[in-house]
Amino acid sequence: MARTFPVCADLGARDGAFARALAVSDAAGKIGAIIETDLSWPMLAGRPGLRLQADEERLPFADQSLDLVVSTLALHWTNDLPGSLIQVRRALRPDGLFLASILGGATLTELRQALMAAEAEITGGAGLRVAPLADAYDAAGLLQRAGFALPVADVE
Repeated sequence: MARTFPVCADLGARDGAFARALAVSDAAGKIGAIIETDLSWPMLAGRPGLRLQADEERLPFADQSLDLVVSTLALHWTNDLPGSLIQVRRALRPDGLFLASILGGATLTELRQALMAAEAEITGGAGLRVAPLADAYDAAGLLQRAGFALPVADVE
């Protein structure tokens, strides 16, 4: 069956910022459907459009069913980032595009140091209190491992 319009999934859509930004951009009208997903239904409730409560670690999309997948500051919360990336790649059509931003590398360094120092002072030892975050080199490797053809990782 021939496809009549591009389909986009916004993973971790939260309050719909991507859809709102897209609506007022030069790209408005170039995406036929945006499926907003979030683990929390209350984050999606009350907005028009296609919305789906979904876990980024168990994506409900069929293989090669999406033209574009975007995720803004959601995937770094997953317990299985490589697995989520593999699912995204499988859901994309050939030549589909995946755009994501995640917290990474040295993000929250000061918080990590403060928590470790406080815990070491109080208990004499310290445990990890902030989840590990991938740097750009690691992120590029994860994209390659997930099977993306032309992975690019950048830092801002």
